Amino acid sequence: MKQERIAELLRVFAIFEALSQSRGAWRLGQITDWATMSRATCDRHLKSMAEMGLLEIGESEYAGKPCRVFSISEDGRALMQVLAV
Repeated sequence: MKQERIAELLRVFAIFEALSQSRGAWRLGQITDWATMSRATCDRHLKSMAEMGLLEIGESEYAGKPCRVFSISEDGRALMQVLAV
């Protein structure tokens, strides 16, 4: 159980790291590639992080279809600053 939680935290940090590389909002597919994890795992973590207020979810258009985009919220940026010791 403890190893699972550590693995979950590492995935969340990978998402933060991926999103912090540039400003703006990014699609799930882009974040999945950057964070090097499966699409389902990444989507689950993105939703959880958004529920905690660490990410913001918006809408955009990709290939003529609406899609969700994610960006780091102010609370997420503040957390990143605290963790960047």
